Amino acid sequence: MFNRLLFEREAPGSFERLAMGSIFCGVTGRRIMYLMPKTALGKWSVGLNAFFLVAVATSCVLVLLLKVLSFDNHWADVTAAVAFPASIIALITGVIAVKKFEERSALVYLSILVGIATVLFILLHSLFIND
Repeated sequence: MFNRLLFEREAPGSFERLAMGSIFCGVTGRRIMYLMPKTALGKWSVGLNAFFLVAVATSCVLVLLLKVLSFDNHWADVTAAVAFPASIIALITGVIAVKKFEERSALVYLSILVGIATVLFILLHSLFIND
């Protein structure tokens, strides 16, 4: 769906096809990055971080907006115990997909950035926590 043809352009002596969801090199005209991942590890990385973001957003909505739950009960502990390891696993699978299988997907790079932010949050939060 994201890699179907969007339009065709003719240039003197060459014929280029530009695909939606792709980034092309301006000099060579070759595709250098996709939007969606191509490898299985890249898809797992994006999926696990999507789960992480949905779990954290749902927890915040239930606690802060709807006031159905509170941070005092075990809801936040369960969410953190399930979602944060998923993001760390997504970071590891994303790095392996990029290094070993040469994944060139914008969503995998975004997944790696979210994983790095998660690790930094865990480290910095544990340094400055006041109990």
